[in-house]
Amino acid sequence: MWRDTRTRKRSLIWNTVCTRVRISCPTFTALLGQVYARTGRPKEAIKELTQGLASDEDGSVHYQLARLYQEAGDASAAAAAFEKSKQIRARHDALAELKFDPVR
Repeated sequence: MWRDTRTRKRSLIWNTVCTRVRISCPTFTALLGQVYARTGRPKEAIKELTQGLASDEDGSVHYQLARLYQEAGDASAAAAAFEKSKQIRARHDALAELKFDPVR
């Protein structure tokens, strides 16, 4: 499987780094989930997106998770994720309006 020992060592180092980053950075896990979703790996995508939900500031992570649940046939999980996505999106939009200062 491994071409040589050096390649194996590099792989193990990167695996360790990615595992540590994944644990401490929900944004990383959400991005990894998006990669899995785009490459046709829905089970892995759902797992990673679920672990990355803390990074969802605009509802997009919950929305993508809802779409994956929907495709997997889990209607109740999809509905819950869609609802949470709408709540986060509404809060995000309200905060954006408060920060908006029109030019006078």
